[in-house]
Amino acid sequence: AAGPGSHVVDNVVAGSGYAGIMFSSRGGSVVARNTISGHCARLADCAGIYSWTGRARREAGQTSRVEGNKVFGGAPQIEGMAPGSSEVVAGIYIDDFSDGVAVVDNLIVSPSVGVFVHNASRVTVRNNRIWLAHRAGLWASMDQTDGDHMVQNVFEANQIVPLVQAEAVAGALPRFVVAQAVWFWHTTGGSAALAEGRNAFKGNSYVQLQGPVASHAWVHGPGAAGFIDALQWRRLNPHDNAHMRPAHFAPVLAKLGDELVANSGFDAGLAHWQSWH
Repeated sequence: AAGPGSHVVDNVVAGSGYAGIMFSSRGGSVVARNTISGHCARLADCAGIYSWTGRARREAGQTSRVEGNKVFGGAPQIEGMAPGSSEVVAGIYIDDFSDGVAVVDNLIVSPSVGVFVHNASRVTVRNNRIWLAHRAGLWASMDQTDGDHMVQNVFEANQIVPLVQAEAVAGALPRFVVAQAVWFWHTTGGSAALAEGRNAFKGNSYVQLQGPVASHAWVHGPGAAGFIDALQWRRLNPHDNAHMRPAHFAPVLAKLGDELVANSGFDAGLAHWQSWH
């Protein structure tokens, strides 16, 4: 953990029980060129890189920077967890009333959630690569009711590759779990909070290697539509990019030649066959 104005650079953090690195969003803090893996091994509602400020510690002109880090894996520990408890684990998590954070040029691989911005303002999330997110690539959420505490945020030029996973179901076909590129939840504004000066999504690259395009994003709040496709998302965010499907899959048709054994009678079974030379 690091206080205001700290520099946390060039570290390797593996297998932490809670967050890999905790930093303050005040005083020009810098978290750079660290490698984090296997974080949140014991507790959820955390991340590889995490910041929380709280109402009482907010101050004007807060700044901090999270740049050039590599974050691998991280999954919620749900054994013994009470029903309804938070299972949030992110690569980078900007939490309650953090302000003025720049999250740029980070690589996040196989996270539950890539970058999570929660009740935070003036956050820039730019040029990050978020590959194989299990639940969501980008998640912005505002759940306060006494005002809008998620404004002037920009999510720009990130590359997001969501993941589709198959889960075994006893006695049935596997069930497919589809991650979304974006989750946007806003308790008071819903999709109306997607706008310049509030929460702007611009020029992001969405790569759909697999799975249905129908669930590109999850928009939650008053008047929100739930899961929406990429075209609906672009209507809400006209400056964002269309999704890409660079991989194309075609069925394989086996082409067989002539039978090597004439009049084999295989269609009648093998009972009359003793040997063949």
